[in-house]
Amino acid sequence: MHTIARPIKYLLSGISSTSAIITRFIRSVRIAHADLAAVTRDLSDLRLLLELLRDEPGVPPLLQSWLTRTHESKEGRSSQQDSRVASFASHGSGGSSSGSLSRAVFNMSPVSHHRSGSVSPAFSLPPFPSSLPPEYRRTWTYPPAPAAQFVVPPPSKQSPHLSQVQITPKRHLTDKGKTSEILHIDTSPGSCYIATKHSSKLVKIWSVPKSAIHGTIKITSYVQPRVRSREYFIRSHAILSENATLIAVTTHFGLTLEIYNFAKGGSGAKKVQVIGEAHRWTASQRDAFHNEYAGLAVYRPKLDRIDRFFLARNPGAKTPFREDPNHSIELLKADLPFLPKFPELAYSSDSPFLIAAAGPRPGDPPRPNAVILIAWHMKPVSHSKLHAQPPEQSSTSLPDEERHKPYRVCVPDYPALQTALPACLAAAGSTAVSIWIPASTPTESSLTPTSISSPSTTTRSHPHHHRPSNATTTSIITPPAPDRLVLTWDLPSNTTRLFSIPACAQACISPDCRRIAYCDAVAGHFAIVDAASAAEVWRWPDAARECGFASFGQLENLDSVTVFEFSSDGRMLVVGDSSGGAGVYEVMETGPRFELGVGSEVAFRKGF
Repeated sequence: MHTIARPIKYLLSGISSTSAIITRFIRSVRIAHADLAAVTRDLSDLRLLLELLRDEPGVPPLLQSWLTRTHESKEGRSSQQDSRVASFASHGSGGSSSGSLSRAVFNMSPVSHHRSGSVSPAFSLPPFPSSLPPEYRRTWTYPPAPAAQFVVPPPSKQSPHLSQVQITPKRHLTDKGKTSEILHIDTSPGSCYIATKHSSKLVKIWSVPKSAIHGTIKITSYVQPRVRSREYFIRSHAILSENATLIAVTTHFGLTLEIYNFAKGGSGAKKVQVIGEAHRWTASQRDAFHNEYAGLAVYRPKLDRIDRFFLARNPGAKTPFREDPNHSIELLKADLPFLPKFPELAYSSDSPFLIAAAGPRPGDPPRPNAVILIAWHMKPVSHSKLHAQPPEQSSTSLPDEERHKPYRVCVPDYPALQTALPACLAAAGSTAVSIWIPASTPTESSLTPTSISSPSTTTRSHPHHHRPSNATTTSIITPPAPDRLVLTWDLPSNTTRLFSIPACAQACISPDCRRIAYCDAVAGHFAIVDAASAAEVWRWPDAARECGFASFGQLENLDSVTVFEFSSDGRMLVVGDSSGGAGVYEVMETGPRFELGVGSEVAFRKGF
């Protein structure tokens, strides 16, 4: 739980003679809710502190004014102590005549179900729980900056003192037959297969060692595939296992998940299982055959539940994946600050965490912060369940309710993030990285009908698919799209970091959460950013000028790049283009090397 230690230290900076009393007061006073009326329990220590601080040098003028006013009203002090504390918490900002402190200074309380407001001084607080709940920590540092002054920084330029990245072309996967552009890419856990989505009815599986097509899967889909945006959140497909040769593909209206066995190759892929109501789903980066956890998660909004499936090891199982009710997560029982809807899901690539990220949805009640990040610590599936025969369906409730409780919950307080929706999410170890697309907020001038007489009067937000008309018509000017936001979440400290990438850029996150790649065709560059430092470690066309880098004709013509993804181990970058080809690039880390020079000097060299 939070205390008022940090606000008091900030307000009383420069005062040293009363540090012992301040420390005693800080240690004794704890606040269980988002209101300072809770300090009425320790008025004896507070009164002693105020008496000592009244004539102390260095006290801020606003606090000095309030202390003087408090000291002058000695009569009836015992009956007025509660109102003083309430005034300390609820009066106006520093510009008010009362001279009381702004509530913004103390708005650092943990998120709770208690609705903050004016609480009666006689309000009795519940006792502290024996075990601390998950920590809901805000991201601001002290002193908190006003929301309007916070500017999301873009990635910084390359620095010779940071490890860089070298991209090397390895393979160019092409098909002799006529094919359409690639819109989705996924690599297998061992990077032996690459699956590409070419149209609403065709998925190709490529063998990377052979640089040839292994097989094709024809599906039934009534939704035209597109690159992910605020209007399109369907996940196309994912290779679940190399050992069991299983792939999951979204079909029909984007809510049905079909699992195919592609061992035969060619067009002989066999459908082995169908999972319905898969509004959001994710698969672990680890091979499902060697994964002891339920590595397939499906979100179903009707029951606000995340169902999890594990790969059965029994050869006699009718379906490869089995749903385990003991591992399902009910969001209504998770004790969250608010109920997230349609969250983006991701498994940590090398630790037992399931991450969810959600933003505001239509119909949600207004709230100060509408973005939430959640992490659950998973338990492995028992050996007996992995190898047992499928159990009969049962609707009985399960006694284990701890599985619903999250390991960490974070409610970021960035103003630029409050209208955004997650478009990409990845997790590795104790770090989660997500890319968010904010909503465009039209200004008052942009809502005025305007006569459009030439293409130059409009903003082209989708250069590949939308072209303005030359006809003169009355329309609404579309405001510039806001930058996409990259949010890094560190689970142990429950802190976040935010930076931006260009608005119209395609982007992806490496599964190890070390790098973000984005392509801005309008600006004419392709960049890779280090997620930890938010610094560029590789950039096109600078790489072509410095070291003569040449791709398979893809980066030379960025307008042809449609989608790109990192491999499961982060060592390959697969780039798809409008001609249906896929370029495979090796990602190698190069770093600065420091060598001893003459005397105490250090000579800097770049090397492998």
